[in-house]
Amino acid sequence: MPKKKNYEYTNEELAEIAIKNPDFQSPQFQLYVNDWLGSNKVAMMKPEAISGYFLLLLRSWNEKDCGLPADAGVLARLSQLSSEEFGRVMDSILINFFEYKGRYYNRRLLVERIKQIEKRQQCADAANSRYKNDAKDSAGEMRTQVPRRDFTDTCHMIHDNDKGINEEGCGEEFKFEVTDEMIQQLWIGTFGKNPTNPEKDKTRELIGRFGWDLNKKLKEQKVYKIMYDGNLKGFKRIITLINTLDDDGNIIPRDQAGKALMTYREMMERIHKSGGTLSTDNFEMLKKDEWRLKNGKK
Repeated sequence: MPKKKNYEYTNEELAEIAIKNPDFQSPQFQLYVNDWLGSNKVAMMKPEAISGYFLLLLRSWNEKDCGLPADAGVLARLSQLSSEEFGRVMDSILINFFEYKGRYYNRRLLVERIKQIEKRQQCADAANSRYKNDAKDSAGEMRTQVPRRDFTDTCHMIHDNDKGINEEGCGEEFKFEVTDEMIQQLWIGTFGKNPTNPEKDKTRELIGRFGWDLNKKLKEQKVYKIMYDGNLKGFKRIITLINTLDDDGNIIPRDQAGKALMTYREMMERIHKSGGTLSTDNFEMLKKDEWRLKNGKK
């Protein structure tokens, strides 16, 4: 991404950056009240033009490219104005947009979009840089530094070749320490915010379940991909995200997620009716209500 100040971008460059970042999502943008009220273009608008213009800005922000189709009929419907009303105020609205590749874009809105894209990328780069620096011990080996909670029996997911721990050595006991900084980097890179303490605990649970490969970068981690995908799909609470994951880390559609979970009582009733027995490993999972059925498998 070119390092420029906002006023140095051409309209086309701003539009291209937005077009090349279709996965970017943000629920809000900065509305500068004085800039809005001090705009001569807005001051000259009729009331219906102001309301239509503001709605089109909101619609633009929710689009992947931050733009709108260059179609007067579509714009009229999106602005909640009748065709006649929109026809009367169209010129005063569209003067605030420029056309590029068959789409209408608002320069100021694009600037706000680019600010957020660059800020999120800076946070992700800084998190990756801190992770790389802090993950090296005095011997130059990759390690995590601050102990918080240890996870064991997941060596098929976490690889440490220097100590001979790999898929062939899964029977060995070892510890993997998850730091607050690792979790903060995950959240900044995926949800764009610092996690609360309960969110940190749930993130540790997620790492304990899907592991952490010390030979991979932050964005290559399974947990990062799960959280990033969850944010794109509108998940706001990590506990909700965790409860909709299958054993491979794929997000189950919400209408199927409830069917994929089995509570402790339901499992005990099923085992009792079938006359079966319950293993120690399964019992530990049942106590946490984390038993999952795969695609309705009994």
